[in-house]
Amino acid sequence: MLRESADRDVSGTGDSGASLGLSVAAGSSGSATVAAGATASLAIGGAGMSGTASLTCTGAPAGATCSVPATVTVSASALSNFTVSVSTATRTLSVPEMFKEVPPFWIWGSSILALAALLRKCSGKRLRWSMAVAVPALLLLLSSCGGSGGGTNPHGTPAGTYQLNVKATSGATTQSITLTLTVQ
Repeated sequence: MLRESADRDVSGTGDSGASLGLSVAAGSSGSATVAAGATASLAIGGAGMSGTASLTCTGAPAGATCSVPATVTVSASALSNFTVSVSTATRTLSVPEMFKEVPPFWIWGSSILALAALLRKCSGKRLRWSMAVAVPALLLLLSSCGGSGGGTNPHGTPAGTYQLNVKATSGATTQSITLTLTVQ
């Protein structure tokens, strides 16, 4: 889920009169709200002077990455839009999808039936060899099926509101814009 509102600050330094015209793109917003594990996309634009600007993004929270194009071409006569993407990490761990639908008793029942079928066909040396393989395998299965099915990811993105700073530099002109990211 992505919600947007209009929080943004723009500042700049460099030649007086020269500006990259960095702003939130028309029809877009300077803030986004996402659930941990989702990606927020914010549209920004620049116009005011012609040339190439290098971009950086700082302020992303722990477990999140902020991505901007390395360079953009800005035009004095037309708005050049680009996207700021912030990928967040989920705070929970879960059981792989293939095990969510299978109740544990089916795993146990299948294992015991397979072991019984294997032992029924074996005798003598084969029986001893089969037992030497089957017993450790069953013990391994026993120890691996005791998990809770989920937990906390210590590397997930914490909930909170964060200020992202996108900075554009073209020659001696630098301009930055502050965007707001809220992670739920």
